Amino acid sequence: MDNDRTPAPGEGPPPIDLTDPASCLTNLPGLLGFHPRGRLIAVVHGGGRDAGPILTRPAPPPGRVPMHLAAGLAEVRGGEGARPWVDVFLVDRSWPAGAARRAEVAAAARLAGHRLRTWAGATRVAAGVPLRDDRGAVLGVLGDPAASAAARHLAAAGEAIAANPGALAERFAPDPAAAAAGAAALAQVRAEWAGLLAAERPAQTLRRRRAWLADWEGLVAEVAAGRLGIGEVLGEVDRLRVLARALVDLTVRDTTMCAIGDEREPVARALWLAAAGAFEGEPRAHALAIYGLDRYARGCPAVADAALAAAEEADPGHSLSGLLRRAIDAGRGSMAVRSMTATSRELAEALRGPG
Repeated sequence: MDNDRTPAPGEGPPPIDLTDPASCLTNLPGLLGFHPRGRLIAVVHGGGRDAGPILTRPAPPPGRVPMHLAAGLAEVRGGEGARPWVDVFLVDRSWPAGAARRAEVAAAARLAGHRLRTWAGATRVAAGVPLRDDRGAVLGVLGDPAASAAARHLAAAGEAIAANPGALAERFAPDPAAAAAGAAALAQVRAEWAGLLAAERPAQTLRRRRAWLADWEGLVAEVAAGRLGIGEVLGEVDRLRVLARALVDLTVRDTTMCAIGDEREPVARALWLAAAGAFEGEPRAHALAIYGLDRYARGCPAVADAALAAAEEADPGHSLSGLLRRAIDAGRGSMAVRSMTATSRELAEALRGPG
């Protein structure tokens, strides 16, 4: 069903005809980052072949669909100036759900200002499973979700399909093995930072930021060259201090984002995730937010959303995470990524410049 090629690094996601219900459902695990089971899924379109937001909710009991779905749909829109239409799928052992539920789903869509195009479902997303509408008509046969274009793109971006939403969220859980060393390093850097805020002068700030950025870039280079493993970084307070310093000073933090989109990105991504596991509070949130920014830039919006949700849990009201999530929800995620990475490059050039 899917013969799209895997994109080269730096390219966008491969083209997927999400207006075809069977192709859409086949690609959903790759698009969501997890296998949907017992889920109600709404794919919002604004016209054309490109899909807008994808909402997932636990499969609701009969009669609960409008309140379950309408609030989420009301927060999203499709293309500019278009009244969005929506495909809604139920992936659950209870399918087929019967014609009565179509009326519930259509009512939920109308409440949110959408038009329902497709109401269909399957017992699971797997190769050979028929996708049926509420009347039992076969809309198509699902392909292999692990071999779909979306799954290949996810793999090319350094990710894998998780078993379920919980397994995806667990990727961003704190790392107990690194907690003690991370806490020690972070306490030292926080104490150092408090002293700097009280006594540092502008010329000293510039020199110190250059040194902290150089230390971060040196750590990236060591890991990239194979001279140092991520486990070694997590086990040594001195190297964890390098990570902590790159997250405590917001200018240095923003400068590290210039690794997104270049050859350092896989190593920087691994270090951001390692830092998120080792630290707590705001530094953990900073690391997760940058990781989420990188994942969105590489065409993994569901993984980005999971990382940003973990960032906001670590530091409620975290500004960078909130800013990026609001931009994504408003359909301006790509614009936000371009702006943030361009600013990061400018900051890096300024720090590396003369003076």
